[in-house]
Amino acid sequence: MVKYRPPPELTPSEAGTLMDERADLTDITAMAIDLAVRGYMKIRQTTSTKLLFLSKKDYYFTLLKKDYASDRDLKKHELSFLMGIFESGKTEVTLSSLKNKFHVHLPSIRNSLYQGLTRNGYFSARPDKMRKAYMGFGMALIIGGFFLARSFGRLDLMISFPLSGAIVIAFSFIMPRLSVKGVLMFYELLGLKEFINRAEKDRLERLSKEDPTVFDRVLPYA
Repeated sequence: MVKYRPPPELTPSEAGTLMDERADLTDITAMAIDLAVRGYMKIRQTTSTKLLFLSKKDYYFTLLKKDYASDRDLKKHELSFLMGIFESGKTEVTLSSLKNKFHVHLPSIRNSLYQGLTRNGYFSARPDKMRKAYMGFGMALIIGGFFLARSFGRLDLMISFPLSGAIVIAFSFIMPRLSVKGVLMFYELLGLKEFINRAEKDRLERLSKEDPTVFDRVLPYA
């Protein structure tokens, strides 16, 4: 079923993490756009001319809400993101200046995303930890198979254990971690994605008249 508005209970980065069970850079980018739409910061593109008339693009991030740390509307992953961007009291930074710096904040942002979705019942277990657990078990089977085969001279163990381990590792990437609540939200987000991809002009105009902010709110989910 097509959905015309984003779910109010999930941020775009949470929605992206729920859809593919991974908190990746696409979700971080969606978070930046969403925070700009909500007025926490401003994103501005600049173009400068370098040697041989080559142009170089950069982006300025300007903090608009300086008291964001006490804002109860911010979720933990959003707070971690803003603190990572505007560390040491800065109110304006460039994207290029964050290169080789911002990555240290990514683990805490991802951790907050997984924690929040699991705590609120969308995941039955944290997908990142489940993947690691299954991969660890699979590797143990592979290594254990070779060790046992060498110790007891059993060729069948050298084949069966590593094969079982490889299957476990393969399934670790595709085994679902969504709860029933998470599955229902997944299909709701799928409906929103269908609307974004196939929205008709007349429906867009009608929605914009009903709610002028609908496009700004949907944009980070695209």
